[in-house]
Amino acid sequence: MGARMVGIGSALAVTAAMLSAGIDTVAIAHAEPATQSQNDAAEPGTGRSARVESDGDTTGVTQEAYDAYYALKEQKKFRFLVFKIVGARLDQVALETASSSTDYDDFIEAIQAGGDGACRYGVYDFQYERDGKQHRKIFLIGWAPEDAKTKQLSPYAKGVDSVQKSLAGTTFYAAREQSELSYNALLEKARETP
Repeated sequence: MGARMVGIGSALAVTAAMLSAGIDTVAIAHAEPATQSQNDAAEPGTGRSARVESDGDTTGVTQEAYDAYYALKEQKKFRFLVFKIVGARLDQVALETASSSTDYDDFIEAIQAGGDGACRYGVYDFQYERDGKQHRKIFLIGWAPEDAKTKQLSPYAKGVDSVQKSLAGTTFYAAREQSELSYNALLEKARETP
């Protein structure tokens, strides 16, 4: 399996570890700031950021993040994505990792790669069986570990509504403990929601 890497820092360390495990990964550690006004919806490949207003706060999803989501949702190119909030005002949601790995443990490792107390958003293309039929549900997972400080947690809590609007078609799921991030917890949530 091949990989394409762009970026520096911790994203390289995470990517190197995933590559050594044979995972096809794209890691991006830098995001361009949004240039569009609020309430503009971006189309893939237009060079615009998707920005959605929520309760007076605005959190922008970078173009790379939006394009990766589109590739996951419509083209099924990826199985999961991990996003982090960046920017001087903590108002940009940037793609950190995109992977086509079908191993759920790889997703857990990627969403927790920021270290102790690091919050992240993850998008997981969850495929499961119910009533003898295959189903697909795309989850937007808000990972906010119990040891996250208020300063780390606050931007993620404020931005979740606007991020979910930008990434239309997702079902939000909040996880604070390791057990809530488990495959079985997600399967239970998938089966209980339409």
